[in-house]
Amino acid sequence: GGSDEDHFTVTTSGSVAGEIRAGAGNDDLAVSVDGTTVGQVAFVGGVGNDDILISGGASAMTVDYQADTEGGASLSYSLQADTSLVTYTVNYADVEAIDDDVVAARLTINDLDAQNDAIALVNDSFQVNALAPVSYTNKDSVVIAGESGDEVTVQGLVQVNNRFEVVSAGVTAFDNNAQVQAAQIRFNGNAHIGAADARVRINTDSLQLQNIQGAAYLLEANDVNIAGITNPSGRVDIVANGDIADTATLSSTQALVLQSVNGAITLDNTNSLTGEVSLSAATDVTLANSASTVLGDITAQNFSLSAAGSLVIQDASSATVVDVNDLIVQGNLSNGFTVTAGGALATNGAVSATDVSLTANGGTVTVNNNITAENSV
Repeated sequence: GGSDEDHFTVTTSGSVAGEIRAGAGNDDLAVSVDGTTVGQVAFVGGVGNDDILISGGASAMTVDYQADTEGGASLSYSLQADTSLVTYTVNYADVEAIDDDVVAARLTINDLDAQNDAIALVNDSFQVNALAPVSYTNKDSVVIAGESGDEVTVQGLVQVNNRFEVVSAGVTAFDNNAQVQAAQIRFNGNAHIGAADARVRINTDSLQLQNIQGAAYLLEANDVNIAGITNPSGRVDIVANGDIADTATLSSTQALVLQSVNGAITLDNTNSLTGEVSLSAATDVTLANSASTVLGDITAQNFSLSAAGSLVIQDASSATVVDVNDLIVQGNLSNGFTVTAGGALATNGAVSATDVSLTANGGTVTVNNNITAENSV
């Protein structure tokens, strides 16, 4: 290209062996991909405001973004054709904006290996470090493949039809207008997710947390199904405006805090929760746990617990506890409190409630502290 505005077009099935150097001026490159041609094009924008528009695609195509260490990046478009993978790559440098309108099943945003990267997400676009931002449409799922030390910042509304996933990187909300909307949201191995005073806002039907390395603080706009919690290293704290339910096993040795502002909490899978569990709901709370259980704050109109092993209630307002082998009640309580234990039952802390009922079907009831009841014991 020369010093004027130059327009370059690479049609479907076209490939450029060398580089297109646009030179000075505001230049642009248009590329169309369809998954039938293995090829590439390399575009160097030069001086001026240069942009790239990429179109085409197929419903089964995948897209991989990869930055390089010299200030450039690439977008690779792959489609499985019979026994071979057909990949077309757009390499670029010195470009100010990229518009990716390719139809694809998944967009994967890869970080730079072995360095701490900043990845910003806002309004269907992303930016890695200070490189050119990429705007995208027509992507069914978005995956951010980061590393420990990377930080993903949600800066606005991020909308994904199917799955949104962040791997390894920490996740931060820029402000209260930042939100991720997707049918499925998965966090995998993240250093942290949000903070106690700055939750990451989400709107999803299905939430999965796998091997989170730090604390996780989330705020769900509506109902949410938790499709698994696996071995977090820190506190998991989720507030939802609607119901909270589990659709897979929840497994944690750390604190789990769930709040349903306007609905119920139903955790009835074969869960293994040995850290302190605090549950607050506008209506009912149901908890099934296959391990020894430690309850923190419990707020519910009705609370039903089915647990194995021992139980420690450290602070609860109203509870009905059923089918527990050995039970320890510990803490100050208010309202009605009913405990039915399958084995022995002991109260180590002071119990204060309107009505108190303690039943040990398989052993003795041992009261080790004061019981204060407004009406009856």
